[in-house]
Amino acid sequence: MAVAVLLLPRMRGQQPVTFDTARMNVAGIFSVGHSVFEHPDGYLAFSIQTGLDTFGQDLFSTRFDGSGGVLTETSFKTYQADFAGFSSPVQSATSGYYVGMNRFGVIGPLDSLFLYRFNGDGDTLWTRFIAVDTTYTMRGTFVRNNDDVLLTGLHQYPEETYIYHLDSLGNIKGYHGYPGFDGEDVVEGRDGSWYLCGMDNAPPNYGRGVLVRSDTNGTELWRRTLTDAMPGWYKSLVELQDSGVVCLGVGSPYPISVDSPACALAIKYNLSGDQVWRRDLFPALNHNAPSWFHAGYEADDGTLVLTGWRRAGLPDWNKGLITKLTPDGNTIWSRQYTHYPGASYGKDQIFWDVKPTSDGGMVLTGETNSDDYAYAQLWLLKLDSMGCLVPGCGSVGVEEYTDALQPLLRVSPNPASEQVNVVLSLPETGEVEGQARVLLLDASGRTVLEQPVQRNLNQLRATVDVSALPAGLYYLHLRDQKRWLAGSKLVIQ
Repeated sequence: MAVAVLLLPRMRGQQPVTFDTARMNVAGIFSVGHSVFEHPDGYLAFSIQTGLDTFGQDLFSTRFDGSGGVLTETSFKTYQADFAGFSSPVQSATSGYYVGMNRFGVIGPLDSLFLYRFNGDGDTLWTRFIAVDTTYTMRGTFVRNNDDVLLTGLHQYPEETYIYHLDSLGNIKGYHGYPGFDGEDVVEGRDGSWYLCGMDNAPPNYGRGVLVRSDTNGTELWRRTLTDAMPGWYKSLVELQDSGVVCLGVGSPYPISVDSPACALAIKYNLSGDQVWRRDLFPALNHNAPSWFHAGYEADDGTLVLTGWRRAGLPDWNKGLITKLTPDGNTIWSRQYTHYPGASYGKDQIFWDVKPTSDGGMVLTGETNSDDYAYAQLWLLKLDSMGCLVPGCGSVGVEEYTDALQPLLRVSPNPASEQVNVVLSLPETGEVEGQARVLLLDASGRTVLEQPVQRNLNQLRATVDVSALPAGLYYLHLRDQKRWLAGSKLVIQ
């Protein structure tokens, strides 16, 4: 399903488009999006899937148009189980993309590490063999300004966490081992130093977040391990303009009691390794079902956009999570999206990556699951600058959103001059929390009309009198007590 919604024109004449689409695997198995980029034709997403002509999981690249429709899909087949990591595993370079890949478990007992190079359309240019041992696991890829590549992950004791420093052709320029923890991601700070994050893997700090800063020779400058009462596990890093970093992951993954629910965790460190601030956000259902931050970026104004998932219990066990923070770590807004509302336990809605787009908005990829399909589907979501699928969503008083009902909304006539009929058909599982309402916002985001919506069997219905409103472009939103249900632009003439 792909839904496109035209948004407000920008000052330079652009008309940003938002959409929410799921891409099923052609072989009827799983498809999980891990990295996404804006592309001249629209968007380019990299995912792990299995094709019709292979039995191992491979890296796929899928090009989408500006409205979320699929243009092309390609893969590099190895007939082994390929894995690229979770920390935004594909990174862009001067022209094209790089990814560290490990192959394992299908043909031979050894795990091999490779570097893949793609052109700007996601087609494979070449692959380079890097190394082999018994336990290679790929976690994170980072491309430096000179197109050198840093790879990190986990392999055999005693080196454990590694950084491979490669040139733009995949030749090894350096290898560095960091014992004592499981590495998850690596970035280069704005000052040129390298940051490496993960979790401690030995008592007494097992499961606690670790951040290492090293010089470009791989020499460890300092190491910080969370040892306070609220531990955490770092999953990825965001490099900052002030040469610091933000560690993302889960807070308190192994709490002592149920009174410490696991939260999505963000911690900022400065160049000296001092903790500047810590935020434990979006508490999960309980300590056994954590919420996570998986990826993020820093905008030009220093604000942070972070994404991941939240475990929240019924009616939606999991939700894709996105939030915006000030440079000081304070929340500006947050949104929680489900592509398939009401999905049962284990049917996850997860964002694995988010990138800014040239129209001021953002694009996300990940996975979405429904009770009607056995496997995860690639999830691609395009939002405006406020994290909205329809402009003004932040003014309706909720933070949870679902796009599954959007195709079921009917607004007529449109354009309108006197009365508008609003009808939302609900599926069998489409429960409404409390009194539903319809809101109408003008082009500036100001609420100009709000009224309750009546329910008639499986439909929400309202007749909205717009005769007293000035002509122009408006945005209509339907919400209940808990979530945004659907929305549409409305022209009044």
